[in-house]
Amino acid sequence: MRIILLLTFLSSSFCQSFIIPQRPIFNLLKWEEINSSHILFQKVGPLVNSTLSLSEIASFYYSDSKSKGILDGEIFPEISINNSDGSRIRIYGSAGITLSESLTIQNEFEFDNKGEYDPHFQGVERGLKNGWVGYLQHSSLTYHYSKGHFSFGRGNPYFFNMNESLLLNPNFTSAEYLWWEHEAEWLQFDWGLLMLNQEESLNRFITFHRYGINNNNWRLGFTEAVLGSYENWGADETGYIMPASFLIETEENRGINANLMWLLDGMYKWKKWTFYGEFLIDDIALDRKSPPQIAGSAGIGRKFDKLLLNLEYTRINRWTGNYCDPFKRWIERDVPIGHSIGSDAHNLLINSYFPFNENLAVELSFNWMEDGSGTALERLIDWPDDVPCETNFGYNSESFPSASNTTSSGDTKFYYLIKDWLLAEFQISVNKKMPPLIKATFSFQIN
Repeated sequence: MRIILLLTFLSSSFCQSFIIPQRPIFNLLKWEEINSSHILFQKVGPLVNSTLSLSEIASFYYSDSKSKGILDGEIFPEISINNSDGSRIRIYGSAGITLSESLTIQNEFEFDNKGEYDPHFQGVERGLKNGWVGYLQHSSLTYHYSKGHFSFGRGNPYFFNMNESLLLNPNFTSAEYLWWEHEAEWLQFDWGLLMLNQEESLNRFITFHRYGINNNNWRLGFTEAVLGSYENWGADETGYIMPASFLIETEENRGINANLMWLLDGMYKWKKWTFYGEFLIDDIALDRKSPPQIAGSAGIGRKFDKLLLNLEYTRINRWTGNYCDPFKRWIERDVPIGHSIGSDAHNLLINSYFPFNENLAVELSFNWMEDGSGTALERLIDWPDDVPCETNFGYNSESFPSASNTTSSGDTKFYYLIKDWLLAEFQISVNKKMPPLIKATFSFQIN
């Protein structure tokens, strides 16, 4: 009861700046983008709240970032019941302080009675000894100005790609970060630094630069990113994280060895169509003595009056995101940093969204995937024992995927906005390898 009273007090006195991706709103933003005739959301997130006019159901989680007072915020108590593991109670929300028109502090917190099993949770159970945990998903100080913002704290900078990005997803545990986003007419520049967890005696980091060309109806972007490790921070490591650095030049001529990736991304709006995609280059041997470590994702969205459709295909070659040095694999705390299917896999996603009215909508999804042996994590960890670092290996003729393990699943979700402050979600999931899942979730908004 004391916790509920404390959260109720906080909800009436704090503000929000970013949409934190672990919230259910992240799954609904795709439909808002497909429904729009122009591009709504920037490529790199967390996404900044604005005065966008969204659907009633999406607006349940989406609020204006312009606070009317110094203290503001919101809370979402959530109760879920399913036939698999029983009930779950989550209480999450934001607590923020507006220091000035351009400077804000934001904290996104969560209390969860089964949080110790949540991959986003990092810590230990305290106090109640019955599964309850409390932790911060996001904590930042952000300076906003007319052309962008600079933010630092703890959270999950990620790439928005309708469903999942090949490079950075908000799936792994929050990390300490620096992120600068700046717009200069048609050019958008993003620079980020994420300090990852320590592996044995080595620390790890990810840094990225994205250069984007933006228009109301289309955008193109190029990103270079590295995952590096170090024991003691020095000049070589600092050379990587400078905002103006070119990472391939840094690695070739003066930096430490790191796992370098390039990402090309694009989106195009034409009438009621939305086309988008990503192409990832992990490594390509110019002598053709090693398989290309590449990945691609392409999707189409279409608006038919009220009905919204999305079709997306993703392929990730074997060894992509992997590395001979285990400290430089695209993994953070046993969770893939890029796409959740891992490597040596491809999948097809078909889903649709139909709002019957402002208060009731249904979402249908079908997912088919074929992959090699093991889980996504196991495929990212696997590396040939007889191949040392920086050595080409002749796996160019291997089949894709290396083994044929197919999985198909279907989801049906009903969203019912009972009141402005009460949203119900009913889900039925079918997977040929698992018993059917039936789940009911009730979310409450307090602000």
